Amino acid sequence: MKVGVKKLGAKNRLDCWYSGIGPSGTFEISKSEYVKDKYPFLKQSNPGTLIPDLAAGRYFHKLDLNVGLSYRRLRYGSSGYDVKLNYQRRSYTLETYKFLGDYHGFVPYVGPTLAYEDLRFTDTDGSNVKTFEAKKLALGVIFGWDIRISRAETWLLRTNLRYTPNLHLKAEGKKVMFDQMEFNFIQLVWFVGRNKAWK
Repeated sequence: MKVGVKKLGAKNRLDCWYSGIGPSGTFEISKSEYVKDKYPFLKQSNPGTLIPDLAAGRYFHKLDLNVGLSYRRLRYGSSGYDVKLNYQRRSYTLETYKFLGDYHGFVPYVGPTLAYEDLRFTDTDGSNVKTFEAKKLALGVIFGWDIRISRAETWLLRTNLRYTPNLHLKAEGKKVMFDQMEFNFIQLVWFVGRNKAWK
């Protein structure tokens, strides 16, 4: 492991770019005031939508820290009694997180996020269609862990959870909530250029 770190250090590849992809699930945190008041007969629970989670960024070896960007696109809805509700969210997120030690290959981390959120909610009641939109910046948190055998890996597996508190848009003066917990089960992370440096 020490030889690997020295070899990458000699080739200037300890600090490097990375990219990642993996499936994420979403879980509802709070109910929408708009739906509760207008359609109390509709179930609000988010069905745990599966979405692709795309990420890219820079790893800083000395600080043991990542700075990156992620993109997620969520679509889900509910319906009943001639009513259809559709939710759409696009999230472009800047993430910075610090690794908190290495426990025999289990490496936890935590950090803040700043997202540009593009939110859309469509309320279809029979032939009456109303669409509400909001574009906003939102603060959140990311935490999770890497499965990392050494700090000279060319690739690894990452699990992360994201939460953006109170994320919502306003529909007729009432909140429509988008504050899901996002759980990325397994993300494959590839460190650009390290494999070539090893060879």
